[in-house]
Amino acid sequence: MLAARFAPDTRTAVRHTAALLAGAVALIYLLIGLQVMTVIDNPGDQAAFALPAAVVFGGLAGLLAVTDRRVVWGAAAVFVGLVILMYFGVAPRRSPQYETWGIALRLLQVPLVAMLGYLAVRPRTG
Repeated sequence: MLAARFAPDTRTAVRHTAALLAGAVALIYLLIGLQVMTVIDNPGDQAAFALPAAVVFGGLAGLLAVTDRRVVWGAAAVFVGLVILMYFGVAPRRSPQYETWGIALRLLQVPLVAMLGYLAVRPRTG
């Protein structure tokens, strides 16, 4: 009984924490896209991947803040997981291979995937 009573609050806390992480990821991508931060040798190419990523992660942050849909969180977890894998797949073919902001983004995205997975798998109660 006690666990069921606290489950909605826990779920909301996880959702809102995930929204903050997604928002932080969006902000970093925005700064990369606007070339405030440089992550690759040719900064002119940064906007092509970073600005769309900023929009997607910003949208995810907004969704996490206002709604709770398990199917959406499952799809988002798969998407963010693929973004992480793509980074490590592409990194060996670019210069520099790994950079501080790229690793920092992954350090935010890994717990985001875990939280999205929790939200996707764990049924809502109450």
